[in-house]
Amino acid sequence: MIHKIKVAKYDPLNNAEEARDTIIEITEKIPPLWSDLERAKEFYESEASKLAEALCNGLPQGTLHQLVIKLLQSYTTLYRGKVGT
Repeated sequence: MIHKIKVAKYDPLNNAEEARDTIIEITEKIPPLWSDLERAKEFYESEASKLAEALCNGLPQGTLHQLVIKLLQSYTTLYRGKVGT
């Protein structure tokens, strides 16, 4: 089953460049990482960096700020399952 959402991109101000349309696909399986914590850390940091770059370069600041609040309200670890809210 595909879960598809649409959100608004930022509105360019003062002749700024318009935000690119962005599609984020969450389709890959997590590789086996439990035997190497350093590799797991690098993997999760890389995944988070890709998401952060896409979201920071496309979302309005108000949406981004509210997203950060919602993310911080849910505690997560290296747990591989779904985050409960």
